[in-house]
Amino acid sequence: MGYLECENCGGRYELQEGESPDDFESCECGGKLRYVPSPVTKVKKQGMITTNKILIVIIVILILGVGITIGMLLTSKAPVTNNTTDNTTLNVNNSVNNTTKSVNNEDNEDNYIGEAKAKQVAIDFLTDRGGMETISKMSVDFVTINGVPLYRVTYYDSYVTVYGTEAGWDEIYIGAKDGKIYDDSGYMVTT
Repeated sequence: MGYLECENCGGRYELQEGESPDDFESCECGGKLRYVPSPVTKVKKQGMITTNKILIVIIVILILGVGITIGMLLTSKAPVTNNTTDNTTLNVNNSVNNTTKSVNNEDNEDNYIGEAKAKQVAIDFLTDRGGMETISKMSVDFVTINGVPLYRVTYYDSYVTVYGTEAGWDEIYIGAKDGKIYDDSGYMVTT
């Protein structure tokens, strides 16, 4: 609201609701009245302080959220795809002892056919079966399954099955010493 102050005697009159400074002409002492608007009330200041605190808390939460998200993205590990021919991995297949080891650690390595020859045997095998037209990616690594040294030739077959899905990833195991086809248990399937 505000109040009226006398310039002569300094007296004050607080305006009531519905009253206007124009409703009064002069003070009782005859002095001129001056209108003084009321200062911002404490309640309004408290409201502004509370609003500012809320905004600060929201901003801090947002900054922390962005920081945590960025931290998680920077520390997360991307999945690794294996498309090389020099692979060293560990693969456990059901109850079969199936581990991968580096060719350099195997005894009698000089008698092995090599990765290039193993890949060629797999290509010949797939060609004989009429499947090379749909093969797109191929990689070779060395594994030992039940004590049998093998080359695992992994390939992607985009052949569409009768169910309308692609055949997907598959493997052929080639004997490291004899170049024959083996199953995933280490047993020879061809003679």
